Amino acid sequence: MQLRNRIPSVALTAVTMACAAPTFPASSLGRCSVDELLATATSPAGEVYAVEPSASQLANAPQRMFAFRALGAGDYASARLPVPQEGYYALRSQALWGPWAEGRLGRFEASADGVVFPGVLQGWYGLPTNPPFQLRDHLWGVAHFTPPEAEVRLALTHSGQGNLLAIGDLRLEPVKDESVQPADKERKVAAAPQRKRAVITEARPTCDIKWQRGLEWTAFIHCVQRVPQIDGVLADWKDISAERISINASIIPHRGWVAPSPASDADLSGSVWLSWDATSLYLAAEIKDDDLMAPAESGKWGSPFGHDSLVVNVKSPPWLTSGGRSSGLGPADAGFGLSFYAKGQSPRPLGDTARYVARRTKTGYTIEASLPFGLLGWKPADVGDRFPLGLILVDIDPSKPGGERFDQYGWNFGPGSWAGMGEVRLIDKVGAAAGELIPASDTLLPSGLLQYVGSVDVSAPCTLKSIQVVRKATGAVAATHELNQKLDKPGRYSIVGQIPLPGLGEGEYHLRLVM
Repeated sequence: MQLRNRIPSVALTAVTMACAAPTFPASSLGRCSVDELLATATSPAGEVYAVEPSASQLANAPQRMFAFRALGAGDYASARLPVPQEGYYALRSQALWGPWAEGRLGRFEASADGVVFPGVLQGWYGLPTNPPFQLRDHLWGVAHFTPPEAEVRLALTHSGQGNLLAIGDLRLEPVKDESVQPADKERKVAAAPQRKRAVITEARPTCDIKWQRGLEWTAFIHCVQRVPQIDGVLADWKDISAERISINASIIPHRGWVAPSPASDADLSGSVWLSWDATSLYLAAEIKDDDLMAPAESGKWGSPFGHDSLVVNVKSPPWLTSGGRSSGLGPADAGFGLSFYAKGQSPRPLGDTARYVARRTKTGYTIEASLPFGLLGWKPADVGDRFPLGLILVDIDPSKPGGERFDQYGWNFGPGSWAGMGEVRLIDKVGAAAGELIPASDTLLPSGLLQYVGSVDVSAPCTLKSIQVVRKATGAVAATHELNQKLDKPGRYSIVGQIPLPGLGEGEYHLRLVM
């Protein structure tokens, strides 16, 4: 699935746009298209955005679909739907059904004016193992609607399953009075309160910044000051601004899991450091393991879960792997098994230019690795990039009885995270904040108005100085919108605004956040 126009908590990095006159589908009375849903949809918790289904994954795929990712049960997205005239209507959507690269499609219900519709959409199914995607015409239910508008809420009903919704439209289809069922007659949806529409006489720059949530499931990775030598000796990491990630019983249950539990920290625990530059993600680990097992034969590895290993799981984000920096190589999920090996043996092959080195220590072993971003699906990396990442520390104790040989820890996994994994955010060497910023449309409006959305993660008080519109071809700054907005509270902030750009001209531009 390709991701576009993520609103509002995508993060703030360079995104390309072409300046040309846009074309939008004409509004249909009683129907909201994807663009119209995006224009009116709001969500107090979660994200609304647009996706482009892949034709290889879905037959007769629409060009774009409206998507909502809820954080937990009860979270909803609401949108305004025009009501042609008073009467009975069937509320319907073209809905995506099946597995999804970003996680499971969830169980959602629709309501309007407090009236809950009976047609619950269960978007995900698990049989067979790899079921195909399907587009279905879903009936939410029938009710009596009053013009001119209805406000429809689409809410996640259960947590712990899927949390994603993808629909191609939201529409009302007239139902003849004589065919309305008795239960449907009980549902009466009053007109939504009329919205106050501002009269715009002149396009002015605006920027609305709001705090959204904490950073419980976001970790910062600082850029390297000097690229480490991948040799298993961690002395050079003393000069790298990397925060220690402790993997032991202290991460349970707020930041990870254990299954089954090690006997002690000496049995299994570790410290991990992460850093990055434009080409690669770097990792160093110091692992305590009092009963090491090296592979019997070098080159015959099998699963990393059958060895003493640190497994790095990355979910390649579609907004990076399908954009202008796509390497064309990134899978939906990437896993790197960094397994311990004895002196004289060879490490587990990781593919292409990814590599690691393991060294035995008095209390266990160390690992140092270099994982190119090109293997994850995009390059070069940039400040503000974010993606789900989880670590699994695996222990195989050959001297213990069969049922006690295996234990493991999982870091950055849990119900409050996205699709089972928390996110990491790439940040500058000494920065306290980073994010992404993208235009709300791929093109400028005919008036030359650039509307944008995005988010920024803040770990310490900082100031957002300005937004720059940069010409991609030359790197020259074409326009600047001064902000000087202080962000004192740590957490994630959403950003929505616009910049008038009359006379900017055709060409490709990207947006840069100056902090």
